[in-house]
Amino acid sequence: MMHMMINPGDVLLLYGVYGIVLLPCMKLPKPLLLTVGILGTVVATVTTIKFLLPLPLMILGLAVGKYRIFERISRTIVTRLVVVSGLFAVIAFIYLVNIAPSFSIQLYEPIAHATFADRAFMLWPIFTCLYIALIVRFSSALRFLIPIGKMPITIYIGQSILLLLLSPSDLITLGQAFATSAIIVIICFICSHVWLRFFANGPLEWLIRTGTNTEVSRAISQR
Repeated sequence: MMHMMINPGDVLLLYGVYGIVLLPCMKLPKPLLLTVGILGTVVATVTTIKFLLPLPLMILGLAVGKYRIFERISRTIVTRLVVVSGLFAVIAFIYLVNIAPSFSIQLYEPIAHATFADRAFMLWPIFTCLYIALIVRFSSALRFLIPIGKMPITIYIGQSILLLLLSPSDLITLGQAFATSAIIVIICFICSHVWLRFFANGPLEWLIRTGTNTEVSRAISQR
């Protein structure tokens, strides 16, 4: 709730609500989870109802985990998926660049760019397939990103604060938005590596664990 004061588009509250709904789904059969997940994802994507999409994706992820797909998929199939999804992602990116507004993007004003936002939203499966395939295929080479994954809440809140500091104005171009995002990623990457050299947990992760555990977790690493 507090983060919504910084970022009006915050999704953590929605994820929390859907997480409660997802709990009973843990006991549902795998075929049902897979069917509901796929159908729900397709419906939410085609209708561009963005706030409904996380729930079927969570259900689909639960089904994928139960089927142990990532453990069973072969390296050859993953490589082919990287190539195919990569080609489609390049085509989709070129398409989005061509239809992107040539004037300044008004942050937090999706109504002014509804056509562009809706078309970009309908193309998310392509980029997601490429993203997942790359992670599975090159997981060992991506170990340098582990520190960011160890302090996700701190990074999530931190990037919102950095966005306000680096882009105080609501009017920025597409290129400026890309450059700002790149700078934020680099800052988060460096800070997470430096922080975890001295501490075992991120600051917000430690606060949450301290508040929810009867035994206070230690923040200082044993190195």
